[in-house]
Amino acid sequence: MANTLNVSLTKELREYVDAQVASGNYGSHSEYVRDLIRRDRISRERDRINRLLKEALESEEPPREVTPEFWEKLRENLAREVGADEERKLA
Repeated sequence: MANTLNVSLTKELREYVDAQVASGNYGSHSEYVRDLIRRDRISRERDRINRLLKEALESEEPPREVTPEFWEKLRENLAREVGADEERKLA
């Protein structure tokens, strides 16, 4: 059973949410808000993982060179894993 959460929005924010739903990208206001929450969770988890990885890499002897390409590949791998985890949670 779904829980209900009432949220107060400014007129401008409500109009923005209405426009997102009207665009056809979302079926309802609730779907839009759930998507925002999922994206926020993923973003925060990525930030946490990046922080932990940076700490681990800096503790290596000798330290590993961390390039933009290294981070991009790592983010791609993590995104696949996070996406798979999110799919399992929704199933």
